[in-house]
Amino acid sequence: MKSKLKFSILFPLLACCFDISAQLRQQIDEQIDTLLPSNTTQKITALRIRQAIKLVSNYADPSNFPAQSIGLSKIASGSATTGQVLKWNGTAWVPSTDVTGSAPTWGGILGTLASQTDLSSALSGKETTITAGTTAQYWRGDKTFQTLDKSAVGLSNVDNTSDVNKPISTATQTALNGKEPTITAGTTAQYRRGDKTWQTLDKTAVGLSNVDNTSDVNKPISTATQTALNGKVSPHTIAQLRAFVSGDVVAKPRVFVTDLGKEGEWYYDASDVVSTDNIGTVIVTASGARFKRVVTGPYKPEWFGGMPNDASNDDVAIQSCLNLGTTYIGKGTYLIGADLLPQSNRIIYGNGAESIIKINADGVKAFNIYQSGSVLKNITIRDIGIDGGGQTTNEKIGIRAGYGVYVSNANNIYITNLTIEKCGVRHPTIDTIDNGYGGYGIVVESRNGEVNNVIVEKCRIINIAGGGMVMGDGIYIAGFSSSTFRVPRNVYVRHCSVENVGRHCFTVAGERGVGNESFGENVQFSDCNCRNAALSGIDLEEGRYVSVKNMTIESAGNYTKYFNPQTIYGVNYRLCTGIAYGNLSVYNTFENVKIKKSYYGITMAAGDFNRFININVDSSTVKDLALGLARIGKNTTLKDCQFLSPNLAATDFYVGIGDSYLLVDNCVFTSPISFNGIQFGKFENCLFKDKVTLGSVENKAVIFQKCKFLKKAEFQSSDYGFHTFVQCDFQTSDYGIHFSTFNTYCNDILVRECTFNGGTHGIYAVWNSIRHLAIESCNFLGNSTAGIYHANSDNQASFISIQGNNFANTVDGIFINQATKYAKITENRFKNISGWCIKNTTILSGTASTDLQILQNQALTSCVNGIQIEVATGAHDYNIISRNNMKACTGTKASISAGNSNGFQTENFF
Repeated sequence: MKSKLKFSILFPLLACCFDISAQLRQQIDEQIDTLLPSNTTQKITALRIRQAIKLVSNYADPSNFPAQSIGLSKIASGSATTGQVLKWNGTAWVPSTDVTGSAPTWGGILGTLASQTDLSSALSGKETTITAGTTAQYWRGDKTFQTLDKSAVGLSNVDNTSDVNKPISTATQTALNGKEPTITAGTTAQYRRGDKTWQTLDKTAVGLSNVDNTSDVNKPISTATQTALNGKVSPHTIAQLRAFVSGDVVAKPRVFVTDLGKEGEWYYDASDVVSTDNIGTVIVTASGARFKRVVTGPYKPEWFGGMPNDASNDDVAIQSCLNLGTTYIGKGTYLIGADLLPQSNRIIYGNGAESIIKINADGVKAFNIYQSGSVLKNITIRDIGIDGGGQTTNEKIGIRAGYGVYVSNANNIYITNLTIEKCGVRHPTIDTIDNGYGGYGIVVESRNGEVNNVIVEKCRIINIAGGGMVMGDGIYIAGFSSSTFRVPRNVYVRHCSVENVGRHCFTVAGERGVGNESFGENVQFSDCNCRNAALSGIDLEEGRYVSVKNMTIESAGNYTKYFNPQTIYGVNYRLCTGIAYGNLSVYNTFENVKIKKSYYGITMAAGDFNRFININVDSSTVKDLALGLARIGKNTTLKDCQFLSPNLAATDFYVGIGDSYLLVDNCVFTSPISFNGIQFGKFENCLFKDKVTLGSVENKAVIFQKCKFLKKAEFQSSDYGFHTFVQCDFQTSDYGIHFSTFNTYCNDILVRECTFNGGTHGIYAVWNSIRHLAIESCNFLGNSTAGIYHANSDNQASFISIQGNNFANTVDGIFINQATKYAKITENRFKNISGWCIKNTTILSGTASTDLQILQNQALTSCVNGIQIEVATGAHDYNIISRNNMKACTGTKASISAGNSNGFQTENFF
């Protein structure tokens, strides 16, 4: 109370009037506190308040405040108006107007100056009036006027003359006296000599009296130079050199050939009397002397008469180089009319796309690395362009059957940075006749001998014509040897691209079993791409231990420039695909492959142990994944694959010859899937965006684990059964699992830990469609009709068990129509069931629901009806209905028809 009064009443009185110091404020507070009540028993009286106010007034005396503590801002305006000032009226300071009645102004000074002591003192310190001088004077520092002239500014010696009239000073004249007088001109042929005389300017004057006035091109050979040249090479043309006689050879044992393209130094080899004249490295003179070229680098076709960019074939000249050693193909286009045949231990190179070998005759192989009866080794071909000569004005015109590079019976071959184009032509009238017309980019095959350790990298192959069963491939690796020891082994294709081909972009071929011919083994494709193939992006027929990694395939089977295979071989032709492989292709791996806009994505054949890892297929014309031949191989693996083309025909999985061991892991299927003969296959972590169909009597023991279904999984026929769905998620619009065909029993199927979310039914079975179905630990959520529904059990052992499942937000939980037997419905839980939790109805004459166990089922919350067994004209007997808890049901907790004389019904909460 004391504190509140202090701050709310008394202190503001002081604060609004005075700028009180903190120390003074504390003193006031202490004085006031002594007057206020010290506890709640005392009262505030008028006397105490007056005493406090008096105390405040005493402190308000100006003598009690420090200097400058009362600011004008603290003085209240009161009744003052604009223009007034404070005036002392003899008693107090009051607002008052000045003598003018407006804003204050200075008036006259009243009284005598003597009485204005302060003003008098201030005026005494000012300057007295200064008496004016004349216009020729200035006020000097000693406060006197003086004459203003040049002496006043310290320039008494300065003459008042203009610049042009100033005389030459003594110092300037002295300096000029030491300079050269005017020089009399000489002639244009003279120069000023040091003795100050004009003399004739010539070569003698500059010390060059012996120099001749001749241009560089006309200078003669000096005696010293001639002497030096006499010991050096002599420049000659080849024709001149070839015309040498004995005396010339002796006089000029070393010459320099000056022919264009053939420039170089030559020397006389006295020890050689047999070599023939080959133009490039050996010249035989008229006297029979052999001159040899000094070779310090690669051999060049120009030395042997091969000139680029003309109409003559250069294959003979180039072959001369290949026979001798490392060969350089210069800039320009070199025509060849025959195969170039590299020898062992050779390097052939050029300037990339600027160095072109162009085929100029049918059936020519630009580089033919093959020699009958001899194994070629250690050959490198790099940085060269190859023009096959075909398809000049259109795909039917030009050189036929051209090859870029052919390799057989060779080891350790390195082919890199080649551009190969326009090999072969399309047959003029019949598209499928490609033999002798179509071309090849690169061929590596063991037909003529063993091939081992071949590297093809950074090559670009484009426009390879074909259209039948033989020619038209970009890179073709094949066996076709009668000896299995000659299979092409260790062939590596890296960073290559193939575009616009009449058959396959990449091929591994051969046919073991047909004439015992071999096929490729340990062939590796990595980081390659291809587009626009009439047939396949990559075709293995046949291949063993082939690896394909990091490949992009586009428009395979949809490219019709050279021919349209669908119109010839039919719309289901399996080789119109991104990846194709044959029945004998085994242990192959395809990894990180993207296939788009192709006719088929992958056409699978019967080859075993093939693996597909991280394959992405999109925008296919017919199917992403198709059965290419009669079946797929055993132990086929699909892992991390995505088949993304929607609304296509169903993909068929078929083995049909016993255990398949098919493994599909973490894959996406956008179009339908059909199982037509899979035994012991497993699908794990897969997403099925469209319908899954099991429609063959040959299916057996297919496992679906942790898979997601966006449309139903449908059983359409009887099969061997024993299929399993474990931890799967069904988010379908109608049925989750659908047994759809009458009188087609599917046996011994297990559904465990699955979720059926939405749709009309979780599991739906028609009449006589299931036996021994086990449904365990599943969730049926939001099914609009029923979680589990059997349309007509027909007194069969349809269910072996329905156990430990959860049913929520459905009309009926379990609905079995007509008689069933040997079923065990146990430990299921029901929540928000608007119909019946468990319902077995329409039990007709001639059949009876027998040996049915309904045990320990429980309705949790918001269920309407519990358990119903409704007998129409039949019976139910030998049934055990025990320990069920339906007391939470709000409608009929149990409706069980009479009968069951040999069974029992006990310990239920109904």
